[in-house]
Amino acid sequence: QQAAAGGTTTHHEATAALRDTYWKLVELGGQAVAMQPGQEREVRITLASQDQRLMGFSGCNALGSAYALNGNALKFDQLASAMRLCAPALNTLERQVLDALIATTGQRIDGQRLSLLVGDRVLARFEAVYLK
Repeated sequence: QQAAAGGTTTHHEATAALRDTYWKLVELGGQAVAMQPGQEREVRITLASQDQRLMGFSGCNALGSAYALNGNALKFDQLASAMRLCAPALNTLERQVLDALIATTGQRIDGQRLSLLVGDRVLARFEAVYLK
């Protein structure tokens, strides 16, 4: 028996797809995330369906990874990041993003929000962005 799926009461038109969606980081370790001085682009990830690869930006560097998805279980593997140095605050943000990805064991999507989880604990939350 499944929990009530579908009939959401939010104003969102649909549930975003995990794969091939541009996910923008909005919360990390329970704290809201905002653009920092000197930050070139927002922290984001996309899980490509074609080759099971994560592509994204960690706040300081581009990043990539393989991923394994099995139902709600999600694991990132062979995480790679460019090694460009940034301002200390951006290096800290990047380290926290990478640590969250490495620790991830599952995922949950609620409407247009993706939560990366370790057990039942939320490590990071992302919001779907649709490029026009």
